[in-house]
This record gives sequence, C-alpha cells and structure tokens, in this order.
Amino acid sequence: MKLFINYKSRFIKSCAIFTATLVMIISSFPVAAAYRPPDLEKELFAASDIKLNKFDRAGLVGALVSVARDFNKEDNNVEFNTRSYALAIAARIDKDNSKVKDILEQLKESGKSLREENAAIEKSARRLYSGVRALMRKKDNTSNLKCAAYCVDIALMFDPEGKNTAKFKELASSLKGNGYKVSWKGILKSPISHNTSPYGSRNKFTKVERLMPGGDAKEFALKQSRIIGLSVRQLPNGKHAGAANAVIITALEEEDQEDLLFKFDQNVGKMMAGSLEDIIKFMRVRHNKTIVPTGYLVDITLGDKNGLVDGPSAGTAFALVIDSLFTGDKIDPKYACTGTMSADGQTGVIGGVAGKIRGAINKDCTIVGIPLANAKGVWDSFLLDGIGSLLKINVFTQKNFEEAHNLSRMKKASELIDSIAIYEQVANLVSEKGKDSLKHPEVKKKLKAVLEKSPNHLCAKVLLDFANGKHVRTLSLRGSFDEINMELAAFGRGLDEGSSQSAKESVEHLNEIQDMIDSRVLPYLKESMILVTAIRNGKSEGEELKDFSKRIGNLFRNAIKAKKKIMEDPKIVEEMTL
Repeated sequence: MKLFINYKSRFIKSCAIFTATLVMIISSFPVAAAYRPPDLEKELFAASDIKLNKFDRAGLVGALVSVARDFNKEDNNVEFNTRSYALAIAARIDKDNSKVKDILEQLKESGKSLREENAAIEKSARRLYSGVRALMRKKDNTSNLKCAAYCVDIALMFDPEGKNTAKFKELASSLKGNGYKVSWKGILKSPISHNTSPYGSRNKFTKVERLMPGGDAKEFALKQSRIIGLSVRQLPNGKHAGAANAVIITALEEEDQEDLLFKFDQNVGKMMAGSLEDIIKFMRVRHNKTIVPTGYLVDITLGDKNGLVDGPSAGTAFALVIDSLFTGDKIDPKYACTGTMSADGQTGVIGGVAGKIRGAINKDCTIVGIPLANAKGVWDSFLLDGIGSLLKINVFTQKNFEEAHNLSRMKKASELIDSIAIYEQVANLVSEKGKDSLKHPEVKKKLKAVLEKSPNHLCAKVLLDFANGKHVRTLSLRGSFDEINMELAAFGRGLDEGSSQSAKESVEHLNEIQDMIDSRVLPYLKESMILVTAIRNGKSEGEELKDFSKRIGNLFRNAIKAKKKIMEDPKIVEEMTL
C-alpha cells in the first residue's frame, strides 16, 4: 500500500530546524554538518537608510553576532541557518564590522566559532529586544522597520520559548500587519560540509598541488587535453541532476619549475586531492622516464568552477586525460566517464549512475564508461527514464584503465567501432518502430552481434535481456539508496528555502517510486516517509513545540535505526562496495 500523504496547505517555518536531520539521515558515512554562508549582497532592505545612534547600532550588531557564536554547554548551539541569518542582518547594519567577518570566516572554515565569555541565550535575546526597540523608534523610517522585522524573526528562531518570546511575537504581528514581511528565500549560499566524525577528516576545500618526478623527455606529447567527466549536482530547488563537465589539462613550461607540478585552478576537497595522488602514482608506474618531461606546471581546470568540488569519482577521467599528455593519444570528444581509480589502475564504484547517464545524453555524448561494479545502474536508467534513454547512448563497463583507455581514444579498435555501428542500427529501428520490435529475431541477432564484439556494451545487454523477457523491475541496491537520499535532500532544501511545493514534489516522487525500490531498502524508505510527512504536517492542534520536537526526534531515530539495520547486513555492504 502507498503511504498516505496528507498535503496540508500550511507550511510552517519551524520545520526548517529539521533540515539538518535529513542531511544526517542521507549520509551513508560519518555524519557531516553543512554550513551555508549568507549572501551579503542580496537586497533585503535599504541598509544605507537605517538610522541608529552608534551605541544602539553597536548593541544590535553585537546581539546578532552573539546569535552566530558557539555557546557554552549549558546552552545548545544555535542552528546553522539562524546563525547565517543573524550574520546577514548584522553585515547590512554595519558592513565593516570585524566581528561579523571573523565569525563568518570561522563558520565557513570549520563549522565552529570562538565562544563569547559569559554568553547565554537569554542574555542575547534581551539585547536583541533592545536593538529592535531602538530600530522601531524611527516610526517613519521604512528601512528601520523592515530591518526590525528580520531581527524579530531571528529572535523567534533563536529563542522560541524564552522570557521575551511573547514580546517578540507581539512585535512580529504588529510589523507584519503594517506590511513588513520577512523572506529569507535565496539568502543562503551553497553548503560547506565539515566532517564532525572523529574517524574522518574535515571536508575542507583548499588549493591543491602535487609533484611528480620529472624525466628525460624534452616536452609533453600534447600540451593540452580535455575529457568529459560525469557528476551529479544539486539544483537550487534541492533536486539533483546529472552533469557533464569538461576536465581540461594544460601543460605550461616554467623556467623555475623542477619536476612536474600538477595544480587545480580552484579549491577542491581532500578526496579529489587523494584521487590525484593515486593517478600520479599510476602514471609513475605506467610511463618510463623517456616520455616524461620536466619543468612544467600542469594546470587542471574543472568545468564546475563556481562550485565546491570534491569526491573521488573523477579519478578515471583524471587518469585518461593526464595520460594523453604523455602519449599524445587524443580523446574522443563524444566520450564521457565516471568512476574512481586506484593507484594500480582499477576502477571503483560510484553513485548516481542513472543521473550521470542523463547528463551525458544532455551533453550529446555518445559513449559512456562506468565502473564494472555499477553495471546494474543501466537498468536503473531504464526503469527511471524509459527505454528511450538507452537508445541515445552507448554505455560500457570499464573495469580498469586499459578498458577505459580503449573506449576513450579517437583511434578505436575495429570491433569496438563495429559494435557501436550495429547498436546504432538497432537504436534507430526501435526508436522508429517501438520497443516491441526488440523481440524480432533479426533485432535480437544484431544485439547478440554487438555483445560478441563488445561484451561490456551494457545498453545492448539490457535491451537483449528485455527482449528475452528478463525484465528487471526494481532499482539496484545502490540505485534505491540514491533515489531516496536525493529526494530527502531535495525535501530538506525545500524546507530550508520555504518552498512547500518543492518539498511536496519530493514526497510525491518517493511515493511514485516505492514499487521500484529494492525490498531490502523499504524499511528505510517507510520510516523516512513517516518522518517527512510529520514534518510537513507540522504541529498537531494544541501540541506544544517541545512535544512536536520530541516526536520528530523519535521519528528521526527510527529512520536512522532502519538504515543502520540494513547496513549491518554483510551481503548488503559487500554489494554496495564491490
């Protein structure tokens, strides 16, 4: 039975405090806290028109900064979004305030800030109230009153059950009644994750450069090369989409450079840095000194220059494009790939295969290479996007560097060329005649011919299985987790941005795909759906906020337990990490 979702028209703002809960659920690894810094440029009100004497201005900014700081153990630390909102308003009241800048940098760097001596939530709330009253004394100043409305909203998020709550609610009602409404939409930037587990390192984004010993060659065979790497990116509405971005490698001769220096031209995370280290080790083993030059800066440019980029799934792309500098082998511009790669040249499992195939199609790629361990992901693409997605692309497994190398080069083996040509004939026929044409003996014969020439052609294998009645009806284990986790993330972003429609769509999609989810994952889906439904519905009539929070906390723990129980099964762990 489908879980019943009661879509109430009300969408309470207080649900935003549970966004972090969803982030915790969807992580299969050590939990990471995500801090989203504020946009300090977006106009909320005419900040330059605010009128406050220097004492009131300093007091209000100080109170807002206090909201953003860490508190002592007696008081729980404030939720990240509330901190960012407080800094956003403080920066508009006093754009040159050093404390605002310092706290913002501390939160961006580590997700923590220095504690303020004798800090207490009740004390900070009183200071906020004084600052708001100072703003509202200028009854004819629109900017003051708009700013006051935002400060009151922060105060209610900051201390929802404090001694001043009734006063703040009265002010909020008065300001709203006079047309001074608050909207935080678009004020938060992309999240910066900081791993808080003692077993993992912090997820920082830094400049990364790595050395490789030089050799005897006078120069690289190629000075520049590019390849399409596949990833999954979160959209502003919280939804996820496959992305295909170029990785461009440029070798620049430098007089003062010893050996070879590989350098990203943007900040990246530690996993991506580790991936580069493995590829350099692989290149040192693969190539002798006769084709390795010295005295070069090798610049690595990523297509997603404005994002925070991390993860090991670009390893295969890095290996192929760097290798082409040494060998001179040009890469097929219609080829795209994803997958980790170890120092011995073996590819490794990744997530989001269906989305990445979608991204490759949108980029007009015709050949995609994925890790052998992700072979079931092509069936996921079939189930989620229909047969049409597989008729537009050739998806191959690549278990190691050599297989990836053979697929990616412009000069391909004749059997590979033939298999792609035969598959194109089948794809054109099925596109014209419909999927029932797959059952025709001649079509099956052609698909078998494709697999004889290229046994790792996944699209041909899936279509032949379908033609023979071997229709997979559920997503792979990893695909099931991917779909649930991505929709939970979208739901959380919808709450965060105050978008009831976005959150509603995420819940509806989870309902729609229940029959596709691997049965082993259903307990996790069920508990997650109960949780998000409760969050969307909000407090029951007469329910106190503390009781609502306790109820949501219990539902959250149920979802965590369900996922933990699944991941305690050795067979499932093995299947997820093959």
